[in-house]
Amino acid sequence: MEKSTKTDRQKLIIFYALTLTVSSIFGLCYIAFRQTLWAYFMTWTPGLIAMICLKVFHDDFKSINLFSKIKRVYAVLGFCIPVLYLLPSFLLSWLILKDTPVSPAAPFRTLIPLLAIYIFAAIGEEIGWRGYAYPILERLHGPVIAVLINGLFWGIWHIPLIIGGVYDSGVGVSYGVTMFLIGILPVAVISCWMRSEGVGLMPVVLLHAVDNLLNMSYLDPMSTDNRIYYLAGEQGMITITLEAVISGIVIFVWIRQRRAKAVEKRP
Repeated sequence: MEKSTKTDRQKLIIFYALTLTVSSIFGLCYIAFRQTLWAYFMTWTPGLIAMICLKVFHDDFKSINLFSKIKRVYAVLGFCIPVLYLLPSFLLSWLILKDTPVSPAAPFRTLIPLLAIYIFAAIGEEIGWRGYAYPILERLHGPVIAVLINGLFWGIWHIPLIIGGVYDSGVGVSYGVTMFLIGILPVAVISCWMRSEGVGLMPVVLLHAVDNLLNMSYLDPMSTDNRIYYLAGEQGMITITLEAVISGIVIFVWIRQRRAKAVEKRP
């Protein structure tokens, strides 16, 4: 048991150290050259590092559960939850700011191809964050600390892009980084719950991809008032509040699920 715990800690240290280091290099290249290819290298870094760790520690790739049988309810939630916290927050923000939305830069006929692109990028991230790292964190620390650590590192991974002005740069850096780190935690709760209880990784990938698709390609570009970033989106107060409400419901459900499992295991 002690040896297993030590090995798990080594896995996490290597994974997070390599992921943050290599990702920062690709992130700096993206900031310097503004070429999307560097962004894809960055988004796939967590997944590739996770696969290297699996190979080094002789673990099975199946433990990632990327292609496991999906529980339908979690797949539906993966599509619906981002809509529930993004769409109302943007609609309310447009109303508050008296901002008349314009047509999105991406035509709606491109929705499916764009979703496929976002899914591809999300797979690269989620193999690492939730597929590999989260189960190890949960084994070591239980779900509460595991979610906090997972969300914190996920947020830190984005910080160079925010500082460099290529990701959620509509607000000041200090405010943007602070609100992003706050806002990413409730999404981490939802994502880790799906990974823990939904078995397969694809519902988490869908959640991640739909969030990015709606925010980056549709709702954000439809806004004309720059104050929108303080209200809606990944650093917006209204969006973060809705995320917190949904994550609160998720926590309630998660506790009940774990209690039910504990009862089932009793002799």
